[in-house]
Amino acid sequence: MLNYLKKDYLLKTLVVFDFDFTIARTVEKIWVWSPRGDNTYGNKNYFAVPRDITSTALDETIDEESFKEFYDIDISRTTLIEPIVQHLLFYTNICNTEITILTARPQKCEQKIRTILESFNANNAFVDVVGLQNSRSEAKVAHIQDKITLCNYTSLIIYEDNLDVINKIKQHFTNINIVTNLVKNFSQQKTQIEYNH
Repeated sequence: MLNYLKKDYLLKTLVVFDFDFTIARTVEKIWVWSPRGDNTYGNKNYFAVPRDITSTALDETIDEESFKEFYDIDISRTTLIEPIVQHLLFYTNICNTEITILTARPQKCEQKIRTILESFNANNAFVDVVGLQNSRSEAKVAHIQDKITLCNYTSLIIYEDNLDVINKIKQHFTNINIVTNLVKNFSQQKTQIEYNH
């Protein structure tokens, strides 16, 4: 059996899952403030874009208010990403290993995330949900560093759809064993996991 699947190895391992587009496909969008926006909030125009926006025009901005939709989860329109769900169930229900779901959403989304986990019978007793309320990759790296230091973990297994997070983790953590699982969603039906990307 692979070393990272052995129970004694998992005792010293921090297992981290991202939520949006790693465990589940969600529908919430980012608001880009733009003079061409077709919606208005307060006195500003915006348009809503998918969560994987990579750039904006010079006269467009994204700020903390741009993530208003992420303060809640529309469970009825959320779909599970089956390959990742199977991995999560392996840790929580077979290995009885604690995992951390580390999300950019605020902590107030914890209960809805737990409701989604219950929908596929994940053992919530082994799940720690942490809402960072921060979409920066550095925020995830800092939280992981704090948890590794506090609990003396010697290994990290991470499931994440953001390549920037994966790259920053590999740059930052050079003295522990890291297993990365880059989750790529090509469509509602097709997901690929790149192991040790």
